[in-house]
Amino acid sequence: MKTVQVAIQDPEYADSVRNLLIQDGGHLVHLVPKPDVTLDGVIVVDAADLDGLPLSNEKERLVVMVRKEQEDLSKIWEAGVRHVVFEGDPPQTARVIVLGVELSLVSRVTAGPESFHPGESNPSPGQEAAGTQKSNRRPPKSSLGSTTPGQCRARTEQPKH
Repeated sequence: MKTVQVAIQDPEYADSVRNLLIQDGGHLVHLVPKPDVTLDGVIVVDAADLDGLPLSNEKERLVVMVRKEQEDLSKIWEAGVRHVVFEGDPPQTARVIVLGVELSLVSRVTAGPESFHPGESNPSPGQEAAGTQKSNRRPPKSSLGSTTPGQCRARTEQPKH
């Protein structure tokens, strides 16, 4: 079962997020005034409550609730937080963000940080086990035709007279 801590000040929104997450039967959701970083799982917290919380090593599992007009959004980004939900977004949006964070946490655990090296060829697990074996499979063709890396094609249609 996946654990989620919801530590936001809006009780109706928090309850809605909790109800959406527990519907699948795979979540244990705690509505808390202050998150417990010793528990595994995603933490949903208000931006105003970030100060004073020991969350410096927890950024990859944080979802921060922010106001759209908040000037501190850049500070939150610079602090390393990558998952935000805006006040006024429907609770379903918060649920999707939580599910996405859970997936990224699982992929980090299963892949490990040493398995991805930007700029280098990163073989699939099957290729890694088989050495430097190349695949005979071709990548799927795009409906936009072929492009080279860094190039983008767009379809345009001439107006009919």
